[in-house]
Amino acid sequence: MNLLNSAWLTEKREKPGNLYFPSKEYKKITKDGDIVITVYHHPSNWMHPNDRNEFNRWVMNKSDLIYVGHEHLGRNEVVETRDTTYHAQYGEVLQERDDAKSSGFIISYIEGDEKSTQVYNWDDARKMYSISYTLSGKLNIKDNKYLYFQKEFQEYLETADIRISHPHKEKVTMRDLYVYPDVEAYKETDNNYDINKDSVTVKGDELLDYILKTKRISFSGGAKAGKTALAKNIAFDFIEKGKYCIIIDCAGIGTISNKNLSKIEEICISKAYGKEYVGAYKQLELSNKVLILDGFEKIRDRATKKEVLDYFDNFYDYILTFSNTTFELELLDESLNNEKSNYVHCSISEMGYRRRNQLISKWYYLREGGDVIVDDIVKEKISEAMSTIDVLRGNGYMPCIPPHILIILQQLEYSVDGSNQERSNYGYLYEFLITKSILEMNQNCEYIHKDIAFGILTNIAEYMLNTESRVMSIDQYKNIVYQYNKDFQTDANAEQYIHEYGKVELLSEKDGQVFFGYPYIHYYFTAKHLANNIGKDWAQRKIQCMSQHLYEEEYGDIMIFLCHLSKDDFIIQTVLDNAKDIFSNKLTFDFGEHKSIKMSFDEYLKTDFIPEKDTEKRQEELLERQDIQERKNKKQRDIDVIEDDKEEIYNLDNAFKTIEVMGQILKNYPGTIKGTVKNDLLETTYNLGMRTLSYTSDILYGGIERIFAEIRKKLQPNPSQIEMDKIEKISRKLSNSMDNLFGLLSYAMIRNLASSVANKALMPVISQSTLNHIIGYDLVRDSIQLNEFGIIAVDLVLNKYDNYRSQNNVFAAKLLRLLVLDHYYVYGSKDFKNRQKVWEKMKFGNKEKVLALQGDIN
Repeated sequence: MNLLNSAWLTEKREKPGNLYFPSKEYKKITKDGDIVITVYHHPSNWMHPNDRNEFNRWVMNKSDLIYVGHEHLGRNEVVETRDTTYHAQYGEVLQERDDAKSSGFIISYIEGDEKSTQVYNWDDARKMYSISYTLSGKLNIKDNKYLYFQKEFQEYLETADIRISHPHKEKVTMRDLYVYPDVEAYKETDNNYDINKDSVTVKGDELLDYILKTKRISFSGGAKAGKTALAKNIAFDFIEKGKYCIIIDCAGIGTISNKNLSKIEEICISKAYGKEYVGAYKQLELSNKVLILDGFEKIRDRATKKEVLDYFDNFYDYILTFSNTTFELELLDESLNNEKSNYVHCSISEMGYRRRNQLISKWYYLREGGDVIVDDIVKEKISEAMSTIDVLRGNGYMPCIPPHILIILQQLEYSVDGSNQERSNYGYLYEFLITKSILEMNQNCEYIHKDIAFGILTNIAEYMLNTESRVMSIDQYKNIVYQYNKDFQTDANAEQYIHEYGKVELLSEKDGQVFFGYPYIHYYFTAKHLANNIGKDWAQRKIQCMSQHLYEEEYGDIMIFLCHLSKDDFIIQTVLDNAKDIFSNKLTFDFGEHKSIKMSFDEYLKTDFIPEKDTEKRQEELLERQDIQERKNKKQRDIDVIEDDKEEIYNLDNAFKTIEVMGQILKNYPGTIKGTVKNDLLETTYNLGMRTLSYTSDILYGGIERIFAEIRKKLQPNPSQIEMDKIEKISRKLSNSMDNLFGLLSYAMIRNLASSVANKALMPVISQSTLNHIIGYDLVRDSIQLNEFGIIAVDLVLNKYDNYRSQNNVFAAKLLRLLVLDHYYVYGSKDFKNRQKVWEKMKFGNKEKVLALQGDIN
């Protein structure tokens, strides 16, 4: 029992927040027990703020039961903190000065881990104490209540690796925003290790439980993937599970010997829990101790790593190592030499759709306290931020790692130079990410200059553009730096710069080859070089060539970045001319003429959901489905080989990439491009989409017709009636299948066009377009409102639906029905009456099965 005399330094007429209680005195208590009861007089709100937090942490971690007095108001509290759960009982007044009839006391009964409390109050009528309140429950008894994090160590665990500035909270900790990542856990198969095979995805929500089950794990990840942040949060959260962590930074291990490793261990225990608790920590059960080895790759060789692990293996059930991706090469080497390991390798994944949404949601819901949160406004900001990061991520341009996402979120809230930057100015955001890395180089090394660092990278991009390569030799890199110094009269040290570039992953060097760290850096500097030389003939020829070959991934991606960085008339006109030339021999697809295309896949649609309920759950499911699909796509890309004669694939790639490029021009510069040009871009984007549909229609339906024409020829000159009936039956079945497939392609095109131009600043152009009388364009406009902005005008939508049906336009009616269903599935409904009108009119039933459409189409 801990008895703390908080009244020792009390004063008359004392005020809350002024009481001092010396921590050095109560911290001398080191005894432990199965059940610890702490008693003190003043609640902690009477203490000075400098002492209050430390006192609360000590009491909460030490105590199973807490009895408090002073306030003359009896009450029970069960409080859960991130460190522990504790029961506090505020005492009754045994003798009230101003009311002799007011009296009470408390009796607590404890047996095993069961606790019951009975409150007795004086019953003046019966002249006896009677029970007025009873509470029963379980005690959360901890094995060791004297091990809790020291204040400095807890602050270290809460501190993020980057500076975070938030508009609604002055001091932001990592714990405010942290989201556990998904990891890929690689299984051993006949001692073979393959980074691309035999893996299972462990979701971030389940990672702590997975660690408790697995015990020995080697985590790996790229720079800024969040290795140290993951280690810190595991340590923070494991203490609630009765697991006590220490973190050893392997960079400081030095000489490997049992004596030195024991000394390092004791230093880390002391930092985490206090010098006086080193012995108590070592005496813990092995199953309650967790060793985290951060920066494990810094231990120089495999034999030394094994020596370290073998030593600590005697003292810890749980050992977690954290390394960069070079460690994966060691694991591969071990498997090739048939060396078995009892550690499971887990690779930290980039943040997928679901994790990004969680981080962004935490950002926008973060408040100091007391601020009013308008849910609809916050959700709109989350949606905008998700869209922005999706575009920045693009075709794998930018790694979706927490530091990048947080930097972008801060830029969406603020502007570095105070100017009012457009949220959709992606070129600005890419440039800011690169500038942050170069400023970090300058902080690491005083001889690095920002302007020179930018200049060298631009010259490297120029070299790669001219040679149409993505890599160069180290000698070529040195020649570029030498020529740069000569041209600009600078004295940049090539070795020093490549070393610092590597530390922030702007450039990488491997096996004598130099290349950009991430695709977005390569594309940014290449596009910047072209934009800076846009008036020169060579640059214009290169842009024209790339615009005509956007199906080549390199050219398409560089053009995307060029449109992020410049709205020069030549670029826009070149893109427009190329777009108008694609499928120029095809008519724009007319939904008014193709009324009878049937879509009979209602059995695959989930229409038995209730839009007013579980909206967030459905959104989580969709994000999860997108993550699964993305992982499948990544694995497929690794094995796909496109044959040279697949002209159809190149043509379709060229069309879709051109639509993307024109959409980025419109969304990047909604207020700085003349209306006539915006109208031209909008109409050209729509017309290209419709010509692409005509092209795919000819491929699908034309193929069937050719097949059956050949069959008929072979059955001539005397086909039997039975054979012709068979042909017609098969033809009808295949025609229905083609209708379904083409219907899905049409739906995908409408959604794609809507996504490409969805920007509220563009709505005046979109709503006033000369295309407004066209059914296909009307469907695109509907999709912008329904699926991009999450807005439904019920009466207007139902009127259109009735009009399509009255015109016997089954195809347009079914497409609109799909768009509406998707709207309700994603955004839910707060208007039951209007939603019910839609359900009745569009006949959404309850018999349909699981939806596969949403994620696949997206």
